[in-house]
Amino acid sequence: MPNFQEIIDKYNSDPKYDYIKDTIQFLMSTLSIYKDSKQLFITFNGGKDATVVLYLTYTAIYKLNKQDENQKEYFPQKSLKSIYFEEPNPFKEAVEFKENVRKELDLEEIVVERDFKKSLWKIVTEQSLQAVIMGQRRVDPYCEKLEKVSPSDTDKGYPPFYRINPIIDWSYEQVWEFLLDFKIPYCSLYERGFTYLGNADNTHQNSHTVQQDGTIIPAWKISGSYEQDSRAVKPEDSKQHLEQLGVIFAPQDKIENLKYHLKNKKYLNMVTFNTDNDVLDLDKCFLQVQSFLQSHYLKTDILICTNYEKAEQIKEKANTFNLQINETYFI
Repeated sequence: MPNFQEIIDKYNSDPKYDYIKDTIQFLMSTLSIYKDSKQLFITFNGGKDATVVLYLTYTAIYKLNKQDENQKEYFPQKSLKSIYFEEPNPFKEAVEFKENVRKELDLEEIVVERDFKKSLWKIVTEQSLQAVIMGQRRVDPYCEKLEKVSPSDTDKGYPPFYRINPIIDWSYEQVWEFLLDFKIPYCSLYERGFTYLGNADNTHQNSHTVQQDGTIIPAWKISGSYEQDSRAVKPEDSKQHLEQLGVIFAPQDKIENLKYHLKNKKYLNMVTFNTDNDVLDLDKCFLQVQSFLQSHYLKTDILICTNYEKAEQIKEKANTFNLQINETYFI
């Protein structure tokens, strides 16, 4: 069990940790509202943000219980349960980490399917859920307008409850400062270049953690401006994202003109890099291309470009991402 008193002493000892102190105070107020019920839940999937919020919440519970004059549990730790929206094809490391933390904290878990609306209705109906503590931050998709306390989107069919977002305004750097400075455990995938943990189908290693010599630096070594680059692009947004990165798709008339070269070969997709772009981020492009192809179950091994030198550079880089380019055409 972590030493929560040490966490409290540390953030009280240095003004640079005031953001942590303020968050703990907010959580203590929230916990006080729900102290006599079992209607407050917390989401936990093993990701860095969820881990931060979980340990902050337990620190707040410890502080509340310690200052209770009656020497009783002001907020019974056992009354807090975690919700895990089960991931399809989850990372083994993330699941193992989540389970280790739960056992250490003696945290009861409710596992539900990853249909948020359906699962939340089930918990609200069966367990009278009123509020959920979450690890969302403003940089996450669809979280730009959230506040520390936001009602659920009942107009979109969700059940009525409150979303408690204690670290909504924390930066990427603050998340890692808390984890590292306060010696909070985290999933090992972050040491291998991941900056976001979803599942093996929608998350990949962040290209900005890959150094020129091929070594991988841990997630906390890169700028927070690249944090979201571990997320796979949604299929409906893929083409737009690729084009913004200097990647274009071969127009249909070019494909028609090349048909006689292809003969009986069956290629489902053709990708071309804009080789006139001198600032081409190859690592980022290939991660996005790979994500696009996987999400569409496509295969590509044709490169269409205009510059031989860049074509060779692109083909070499493609191999490191298991994206085979067997033929090159110049147009």
